Amino acid sequence: MYCITVRGSSRAPVVKSELARVGLLETTTVLTFERNVEDGKHGCFTSHQEALKRGLDDKADAITIFEDDVIFRNRGDLHALLTQAKAIVRSRPDSLVALGGLLMAPTGGRVEGYPHFRYVPWACTHAYVVSPVMARKIGALRYENEHIDAVIKTHYGHAMIACVPSVAFQRPYYSAAELTLTEATYYYRALIVGRNMISPTVVQLAFE
Repeated sequence: MYCITVRGSSRAPVVKSELARVGLLETTTVLTFERNVEDGKHGCFTSHQEALKRGLDDKADAITIFEDDVIFRNRGDLHALLTQAKAIVRSRPDSLVALGGLLMAPTGGRVEGYPHFRYVPWACTHAYVVSPVMARKIGALRYENEHIDAVIKTHYGHAMIACVPSVAFQRPYYSAAELTLTEATYYYRALIVGRNMISPTVVQLAFE
C-alpha cells in the first residue's frame, strides 16, 4: 500500500497519524513527491502514475493507493473490506475498486461474493485498489489538463467498483496553500471551499 504526499505539505504528519490510528501505517509506504508549482493537476496526475509504478516494481498483486487527505470511518471492518477489495482486483484484474469516493451514477449490482461492493463509476482518488494490469493501463494514460480521477473515469468508468457505504473520505483543508495544491483556478477553489463548508463526508454519503 502506498500513500501520496508532497514535500513540505502539512498533510504528511496528519495522514501518518490517521494511518497509524487505523493500523495501516506499518504496511503503507508514504511516497513524497516534489510539488509541481506550475501545474498542480499535472503533479497529482504523475504522482499517481509513479505510485502505481512503485507497486509494479515491488511486484504487488494488488496495489492500494491513498492520498494524504484520506480519513477513515470508524468501522471495525476496515481491514476486512480492504482485504476484500484486494481480492476483487485479483479475480477481476480489469476493475478499479474505491474504498470511498463520489458515486457518479446510481449504484449497480453487488459484486458476487462481496455484498459491500457495487458496480458504479466514481470520482476522487483518495483510496482505491487496482491490479497490476490496471496499474499499467493508468500508467499509460496521457495528461491533457484533466484531473486524474476524471481521466480514469472517462477510460475505465465501466470497470469501476465502490465500497458502499464508504469507509474512506477526504479530510477538509481550509488554508489557501492546501486548497491550491492540485489546481489554482477560482472554480476549483470555490468547489473545494464549498465542499469543505458542507463537509466532504456528508457530500460523499449523500451521493451514496
